[in-house]
Amino acid sequence: MTADGGRGDQVPRRLSIVRFRNQNGTIFVYRDEEGWELSEVAGRIWRLCDGRRSVREIADSVAEQFEVEAEVALADTIEFLDDLHHDRLIEWAPAAQT
Repeated sequence: MTADGGRGDQVPRRLSIVRFRNQNGTIFVYRDEEGWELSEVAGRIWRLCDGRRSVREIADSVAEQFEVEAEVALADTIEFLDDLHHDRLIEWAPAAQT
């Protein structure tokens, strides 16, 4: 098992009931009557939750764009995705079959 407990292979996907918009570079996410304003990093992660990219691929993109250590980006990405899942904004898609 990898240091991330295998979490890096999971594939997050935005739920279809969740709406979002980009207003002047800031991402706002809405579900029912609730809304969230995402930071720049969180917005980047949100946009990459397309059901095709793995957690590790998303974290690698974050590490590159924001110039942080890959391990830090992975841990932070997992934590944020867990929050999104808890708030019922994403689901875990089946991993792509090769």
